[in-house]
Amino acid sequence: MKKFLEKSWGFLKKNWKMAVLALSILVGIGIDQLTKLIVAGNMRVGQSIVVIEGIFNITYIRNNGAAFGMLADHPWVFNTLSVV
Repeated sequence: MKKFLEKSWGFLKKNWKMAVLALSILVGIGIDQLTKLIVAGNMRVGQSIVVIEGIFNITYIRNNGAAFGMLADHPWVFNTLSVV
């Protein structure tokens, strides 16, 4: 176990920028998923909450497609691609 920890610490010392990047990505994904759960559990679709007047609103919308709602009416495309 000691040898494993020494190797791990050595790897982190050499690649600390990569470790910080990976941790930042994981924290960002966690915050994203948490806010989605909070919004889905406490808001109606289409509802908007003003956080900072004129600057920042939270609006609950649904996106059933890919990026920007592309192919939302054609779920068979995603099903086909996932099989391939």
